[in-house]
Amino acid sequence: MKKIALLVLTLGFTIAISAQNTQSVADPWVGTWKLDASQSHFHNPAPQQETVQIESLNQGPIRYTVSGTDAEGKPLLESFDGKADGQTYPVAVNGFEGARMSLSRVSDREYTGQGTMADGTPITEKISLSPDGKTITIQRDSTGNKGSFSETVVFVRQQ
Repeated sequence: MKKIALLVLTLGFTIAISAQNTQSVADPWVGTWKLDASQSHFHNPAPQQETVQIESLNQGPIRYTVSGTDAEGKPLLESFDGKADGQTYPVAVNGFEGARMSLSRVSDREYTGQGTMADGTPITEKISLSPDGKTITIQRDSTGNKGSFSETVVFVRQQ
């Protein structure tokens, strides 16, 4: 009887360890995020609303989609599908290439980006995930032909 109990205990322990080792760690960036305009500071008029759906970030390629309504009430759709490898990838805005961005991973909770808007304006970004995983903050800076600007955009986790 003791041998059977020991066998069951050992088997259960082995299955538990195997299951733990094969489960992937959840990517804290993945989910749905909603713009918090009250905590954000925009250079141009703020969009009426934005929602970001992040499909993957830390666990592989970076995929996100931003949907919303701009300051004038027009639909907005932006998407990115690339990697944090320092190479530039297109950012699609309403079906057209609106920018090219390169992203680099600083840590599990921070990325930096450098890019060029469609009009040639350079842009830099620092994208941070709060320690509690409830907010994403994007600090964006640019200096171009139309002058310099800085803005801070904050998104709050929905799911």
